[in-house]
Amino acid sequence: MKAAVTGVFSSADSPFPYFRGKAAVEDALRRIGCSYAILRPTLIFGGRQEVLVNNIAWLLRRLPLFLLPGGGQSLLQPVSVFDVARVAADMAEIDDDLILDLAGPETFAFADFVERIRVAVGSHARLVTVPSGVASACSAVGGLILRDRLVTHDELGALAADLLACETATTGDRFSTWLPENASWLGHTYAHELRRNWRAGTV
Repeated sequence: MKAAVTGVFSSADSPFPYFRGKAAVEDALRRIGCSYAILRPTLIFGGRQEVLVNNIAWLLRRLPLFLLPGGGQSLLQPVSVFDVARVAADMAEIDDDLILDLAGPETFAFADFVERIRVAVGSHARLVTVPSGVASACSAVGGLILRDRLVTHDELGALAADLLACETATTGDRFSTWLPENASWLGHTYAHELRRNWRAGTV
């Protein structure tokens, strides 16, 4: 069985290139002609190589302000990397073609999600709600300083559209349990996304 991990709401008609790309991967897998399993996780947390949660913590540890785009009420439903791996291993034993949305058992507003990380890492940063355009512009400036991509306009759009949560059955570890158990190391080192994903690049 061939397997792929894509994303919830993957669609060739999506306004966001990220989700159109995921849909293209799924389509290519189906065309191979063998049985397949497609996992569509929401926001993955739990690994030391994970970027988003770690870098939120990194920013909270270092900046006096953290910007929440669009009021911070967008929803996300984080799922543990260990649950993704477990489900992928289980699906490999099944011969039928499968497509499964995968989300954790908790749903957070983005503001609450960031606040939990702020408290866990002992940050004194103030959380400030701003329009998405302001958050995007500040992220672009931060990306230039760090020579990385903090968050793109499309990623902010996907967050605003609640594309990091789903209505399917939940599974596995709770982010609210994992977070305090791992806060001691979270965000001490910046996770450089471009260097990880573009090995041959010079950034």
